[in-house]
Parts: sequence; structure tokens; C-alpha cells
Amino acid sequence: MNNYLIPNKNGVDLVYKSGGVGCLYIGVGIGLIASLFVLIIGTTLGTFKGFIGVIIGLIGVLFTGGAILRLVSVLSKSKVLITVEDGHLINRKNRIPLADITDVSYGWHAEKLSGGVFQNLVVTTTNEKKYYYSYYNLIPDHIMKQLVEEYILPNANPACKIKWEQNRKSSSETLKL
Repeated sequence: MNNYLIPNKNGVDLVYKSGGVGCLYIGVGIGLIASLFVLIIGTTLGTFKGFIGVIIGLIGVLFTGGAILRLVSVLSKSKVLITVEDGHLINRKNRIPLADITDVSYGWHAEKLSGGVFQNLVVTTTNEKKYYYSYYNLIPDHIMKQLVEEYILPNANPACKIKWEQNRKSSSETLKL
């Protein structure tokens, strides 16, 4: 067992570590400072270059500022990001029966705007609804793989297990090319 997956009485909790939070804040903070710098420099340039600089700076400030606010709101609460317990996949917003999961993936995605900023565990259920469990870039990929393979797949819908194996085989074949 690793120190990201903490057993509880009926399952396991996926928790983040404080060191990862510090690195994430530093990265977003540097992005915010760079955006502010571009915004300030943009105001000193000519009309067209200044306008473009201000637009780029504003987009950067809004993007990184939003990310910081989101992180503060999430990380000020419990360290538990995802729980697998009593046959359910649980976070603050959703509680999904594992038996209803027909597809599972993790990482970056383009299905939602936040999927380009924060990594997610994406699950599809038998009624074709998708649920997004964000882990805010705080959990390593090998831990997410372990969570899926040891705690989600054994109780998931048989279709999910088949898709997982097919995706794993196709990705390993792609790497060999």
C-alpha cells in the first residue's frame, strides 16, 4: 500500500500530499506573476501590440486566478479526493455504484474546460452519463492506475473490464511502434 491510498473500514480513500500542493501553488503562482507582467508591459506598448498584450495578460490572470481560487476552495476542505467504499465511487458531488460503471479513464481530457486544467477520473455509467472526479494534478498516474485496477475494476460492470483491457493493449502496442 502507498501513502496516497489509505484503507478505511469499508474501502479506500484517495488523499493528496502537502508537497504536491506546494508545487502546484508555485506553478500557478508563477503563471499569475507572468500574466500580470504581460498585462503591465502590454499597457506600455503601442496601440495594436498593447491591445494584444493586455488581452493576453487578462486571459492569463483570469485563468490562473480562477485556478488558484478553485485550489483554495478544494484544498481547504478534507484531504480525501475520492473514496471507493461499499461498492460505490464517491467524491463530494457524486456517489456512483461500481456495478454501473461501463468505462473508466483518467488524466487530461477535452470533454470539459476543466479537463485541460486539472486531471480527472472519468467514469461512464450504464445510462451513458459521464461523471468527472477531479484529482487536481495532485496524484501520480501510477496511483490512479492502481486505484482503477485494484479498487474499481473488480466490482465494475463486465463491459468496463473489457474496455480497460482493450485500451491497455492498444496503448502498449502504440508504445512499441
